[in-house]
Amino acid sequence: MAESSDTNEIYVEAIPEKYIGKTYQELRRDICNTDTTDIILIGLSTFRERKTVSGEPILNYSGEVVYDKALIINPKIPTGFSDNEISREYILQKKDKIFLIAYTRPDLNQII
Repeated sequence: MAESSDTNEIYVEAIPEKYIGKTYQELRRDICNTDTTDIILIGLSTFRERKTVSGEPILNYSGEVVYDKALIINPKIPTGFSDNEISREYILQKKDKIFLIAYTRPDLNQII
């Protein structure tokens, strides 16, 4: 990606270590409250268990759970959280990634 001081870019970043186990909303709040960098958190990607209509996980031929990668832009404010949606109260996991808009690649561990 070409960086320019005049153009925003989209960056895909790992979850900062101190936010693993915290909610997307907590990360969002801290990024929005930073005054040192122009940065916008726009969403996340995560892996979700593929489930049957009855809610049971789907297994592959080896008996392992099958996962789908989900991309969630601007997660909703929770309104009766269900298995089929990820809200701002989603608990961040190590394997998740976040999507940011910024002028240059941010160092989240220094910013927040």
